[in-house]
Amino acid sequence: MDISVIEGYRNEHKQLATLYEAVESSKVLSPVSEFMPKSPSLIADIGAGTGRDANYFASMGHIVFAVEPVDEFRELSAAIRPDSSIEWVRDCLPSLPVVQKLNMKFDFILISGVWHHLCEEDQKTAFESLREILKNDGRVIMSLRHGPGAESRRCYPIDVALTQNTAAKSGFKVVCCKQADSVQIANKIAGVHWDWLVLDGF
Repeated sequence: MDISVIEGYRNEHKQLATLYEAVESSKVLSPVSEFMPKSPSLIADIGAGTGRDANYFASMGHIVFAVEPVDEFRELSAAIRPDSSIEWVRDCLPSLPVVQKLNMKFDFILISGVWHHLCEEDQKTAFESLREILKNDGRVIMSLRHGPGAESRRCYPIDVALTQNTAAKSGFKVVCCKQADSVQIANKIAGVHWDWLVLDGF
């Protein structure tokens, strides 16, 4: 990921954290709730931000690793939820070098609000990295953003069909793709909307 994107999040982490924490995970993830793990699982939340979703999964009995490159988000999370059971990892897409060194295979991976920061070549690398850390029968759920983004955090246009094709070439089966409105009012007014993509390993 472009270092300028990470710097953009660092510079606005307080405002962004307020927006993230104002929305419940159950509402954000509702379009794909039926595809979430039902039994205790090993989960990676990549681009975890303040850990909102990671803690949501942990509250349901899952073992969760929150992967986040922005130090300020991790520090805020510790202040917001001092008793959290999630494990934090300082790392990011596309290569996930630190996560790779953990030598772990995850049952489930969430990538929410991240993919649009990757150029097409980095998306290919990211899918390869995700396949490396996912169990053969594991699942990835990711959100694909459409619409304007902040000038301080570069966004790339997302071609859903191309994304699915790239995923398939990297060893994933496309299970579902669902459209959804943005849950943040300002983004919705600006015309931001999402596709949720469900991918299974095999």
